[in-house]
Amino acid sequence: MRKPLAPLSLLSLFLLAACSSGGPVDTSPQTLGSPTAPVTIQEFSDLQCPYCATISPLVEALVRNNPEKLRLEFYHFPLPGHEYALPAAQASECAAKQGKFWEYVKEVFKGQEQLNEDLLFTISQGMNLDQESFKACMQDKSVQRKALLQARKGSQLGVDSTPTFIVNGQLVGYGKDFDAYVLGLANGSSSAPSSSGIPTGSIPPKPNT
Repeated sequence: MRKPLAPLSLLSLFLLAACSSGGPVDTSPQTLGSPTAPVTIQEFSDLQCPYCATISPLVEALVRNNPEKLRLEFYHFPLPGHEYALPAAQASECAAKQGKFWEYVKEVFKGQEQLNEDLLFTISQGMNLDQESFKACMQDKSVQRKALLQARKGSQLGVDSTPTFIVNGQLVGYGKDFDAYVLGLANGSSSAPSSSGIPTGSIPPKPNT
């Protein structure tokens, strides 16, 4: 029988990550694009966040279409008000162990309105993931801790809502000219398009849900 995860405050999550026993945890993000791309986009996202479900696929598609210019690093940032954000983050990392991270995240976003623990396993079955390995991974506290440590990293960088993007080390808000901005950086431009309304170093207000 699967054990449900009770909602925790963000501070409690960070303390849990810091104090959990066990050896070192690999906190490397899931990535797309060339490691030598001139522009790196760090995305901090919550799989239960509706705004993330809209924006994240657009950024993924942008990077897939420009893999030599852009690199995407996906970090988990489960918000405390989202009961299934942390289990979903863990499930996506379990899918990643079977080479299906991006596909799994896509399905979670698609089923977000019905998101619960059972759906996480239903998605894994629909993707033909090895169920024995997936279930064992979902009980592995080190996988959960990876997501928590990524969230702590985000908090240390100033992230407080989702999705948040850090482009080449600079906080950047998402807007209609985000694509033009990051591609401009890749082509040698150092400033945002004048019409973007997305100044670097700040993040425009957006839903925290």
